[in-house]
Amino acid sequence: MNLSESKNKKIAIILLLLLQINLCISVTYSQNPEPVFIEAGNFDMGYNYDEPGTWWYPTEIPVHTVYISAFYIDKYEIFKTQWDSVYLWAVDNGYSFDNAGEAQALNHPVYNINWYDVVKWCNARSEKEGLTPVYYTDLTQNTIYRNGQINLEKNYVKWEENGYRLPTEAEREKAARGELVANHYPWPSSGGTYNDHIDGSKANYDGSGDPYETQIVQTTPVGYYDGNQIPAGIDMANGYGLYDMSGNVIEWVWDWYNDQWYSNPDATEADTKGPDDTGEGWKVLRGGSWHTGQVHGLRCALRLPNHTPDYIGSALGFRSVRRDVNNSIKIIHPKYKLNNYPNPFYRSTIIDYQLPVSGKIVLKIYNIFGQEVRTLVNENQPAGNYSVVWDGTTDTGKAVGSGIYFYRLKTGNVSSKIKKMLLIK
Repeated sequence: MNLSESKNKKIAIILLLLLQINLCISVTYSQNPEPVFIEAGNFDMGYNYDEPGTWWYPTEIPVHTVYISAFYIDKYEIFKTQWDSVYLWAVDNGYSFDNAGEAQALNHPVYNINWYDVVKWCNARSEKEGLTPVYYTDLTQNTIYRNGQINLEKNYVKWEENGYRLPTEAEREKAARGELVANHYPWPSSGGTYNDHIDGSKANYDGSGDPYETQIVQTTPVGYYDGNQIPAGIDMANGYGLYDMSGNVIEWVWDWYNDQWYSNPDATEADTKGPDDTGEGWKVLRGGSWHTGQVHGLRCALRLPNHTPDYIGSALGFRSVRRDVNNSIKIIHPKYKLNNYPNPFYRSTIIDYQLPVSGKIVLKIYNIFGQEVRTLVNENQPAGNYSVVWDGTTDTGKAVGSGIYFYRLKTGNVSSKIKKMLLIK
């Protein structure tokens, strides 16, 4: 073997090892997505801009304030690996489904599943994880919904239990907005028209130009728009850290569709669950999809009708939500900010956070590979304002290099969003 061949062989081995490492990280990450916590509070629901003459505008007004209790929501649309894990458990434990679910790949969103399928899947996920199912076959709430097609009513549901369920229409819109007010899309997009604020780097829709548009079913992997997408763009996680809240697959929600619902006084009730079953028998779809060719369909406020609960399609999937184990009432949720970002003048970084009530606090630093670098706080703390300094060392006192790092603050069983910081020495 000559020198050139030896060098090429070494390069090939290194590339193979890097590929294997990357695959291991991707599989671990994709199989264990962490749900995102959405704080309780009011938000403005509906469309803030005049669009006379469109079919959809009258269904999205008036804008109204809705209070939503705290909840967890899936960071990504449910993808095939997740779906299969619960589905296979479910069919071995007394569940039946109309459809087995399909996807372009294991890390792509599942599709060809109807509303009944996903509601039963949520119950199965709850049972599999030792949580209390929320959907039952009648108002006695004695028989867990596992089989058949039942048009569930609101009083068939144990809303305050900790099991998984579909988001209500209001929960889905609040989560999609990511704390932005009067924006067209889940990213900063206020003012002007919706066309002014979207391009192919922001979401997967018909004509977005991503490499998956050559496929018959043009889904992208969940979380694909993380800053490495094509066309090139920034990380498109919204203000809550959620991906694909616009595009990829449109999503089932709990509510029946009523085009005049926003004018109903019940639409402003706290934790509104939508109207009772309507004459049309349609469920609301939210978020737009790879099949959406008119970008108004990807707006946060759009309410897509014309889909009965037995409908299936290659552009339709879902994500689930659940209450916290403490019913989302006694949650200690951190308020936090980063003082020194970027920090070009100091060898340390200051992190401030506020605790509204006392609780167990864990604050950790991670590198760009997701590896834990340092535990800064791990103790019970009373309510108050706090400041902690990271001096750029690991738990063993070893200095780390300049670069981008991340931190996460956890209180009880609730984690903050991961925040980015820059360390320059």
